[in-house]
Amino acid sequence: MGVPAAVERTVSSLEASLELSLKAAIYSTGYRPLPDTGRHSDGCLVVLVSPSVELFAIRSALHSVWSGTIRVPQLELLVATSTELVRHLDFEPGLLGDLTERGQLVHGGYPLPATRPEAIEADRLARLTWAAFEYSALLAPSLLSPHQSSQLHLGLQSLYEDLSDETPRPSLAPAEMLGYIYKELGNDIDGQAARDYRPDIRTSEPLPMPGLVAVYEKQQELILVVAEEWSTDFAAKATTTNWDRLSERAVGHYRAIRVTTPGQLRLIVTNDDVADFFLGYYSRIWGSDVLANVEVRHRRVLQNLGRWPSYLAVAEMSQLLVSSDDSELFMLVHDLQNRLLNVQLRNELFCRRLGLAPQTPPIALPEPSAPARQRLEAVSIHLHGWADHYWEAMCAVDEQLLLPA
Repeated sequence: MGVPAAVERTVSSLEASLELSLKAAIYSTGYRPLPDTGRHSDGCLVVLVSPSVELFAIRSALHSVWSGTIRVPQLELLVATSTELVRHLDFEPGLLGDLTERGQLVHGGYPLPATRPEAIEADRLARLTWAAFEYSALLAPSLLSPHQSSQLHLGLQSLYEDLSDETPRPSLAPAEMLGYIYKELGNDIDGQAARDYRPDIRTSEPLPMPGLVAVYEKQQELILVVAEEWSTDFAAKATTTNWDRLSERAVGHYRAIRVTTPGQLRLIVTNDDVADFFLGYYSRIWGSDVLANVEVRHRRVLQNLGRWPSYLAVAEMSQLLVSSDDSELFMLVHDLQNRLLNVQLRNELFCRRLGLAPQTPPIALPEPSAPARQRLEAVSIHLHGWADHYWEAMCAVDEQLLLPA
């Protein structure tokens, strides 16, 4: 498979600007951004640089390529040193699998770390399940913004195409694509453990939905858990559900409705969303407790907590910096500092649950009056510091150690 022209332009600009400081560039078509980024991508370009390369050197090299009328479409950019990339691949073993299987070396050379096939396959299944869970919000589109709906639809089409090896027809409805995906996932996920439910709580009238087993809340999202049997006939059951009526009951209270099965939800909260589950963000409001007796592994929570600051440091900051104009940099600072605040808050909640002292940031952030460049460089130091903190802790903890429920 050839390399897209946008990737060739990007690498050529980096070669001209960074010269020997550009160590390698790897393009992969298999990568999916974290579902909670709200962004769809058709592939990624991993750029390996020497430690001496400054953040704004990447911006100087690529701003003319990645902004304005020739903005690079649907491509995720990751920029890291060799150590930072090894760290990020530990947080995201699925990305390592994609680079190993589909990666094309566009510049230089880089020996990828050895793969653990069982870990990569487990991560792939968990990521696909979480992605399908996120895309199920398209069943109640009136709760979404046009941008959210567009990005989710692109992601759903891409996931359907990957699993079916067919380009979806323009007329193919989200329920039909999700039906195929949920059936495929149902073949791989054992829902038996989820059948050991705790007693029901029925404090309100059930929602008008066939096969509803439980209802959970999570940060203004309504999670409808349906019987495992939905996986075999999802499209038909979803099509006969009155989503308009469900949306009317949710509007003003929830920003999205998502649908999953007990087995899929248990896989999600023990993998890609294990930190939020451990921190208590999931709340059952009706029905059976399908998350009873879920085991939470300490290492997995650390991996989950560290993945987000690592992603922000090596991918999100690079992506935003090279595609933003100078007039947008102060708004970019504001956005990234809010995300950094969320990283710090999650650490405080995690430490409080375990009776530990919260981690102290490596440096103080500059005053709001400081230049945007200085503030963004400080945010980058903070994000890499958080990622290093969780990486070191993750590597030191026993893989089988369980956290208290």
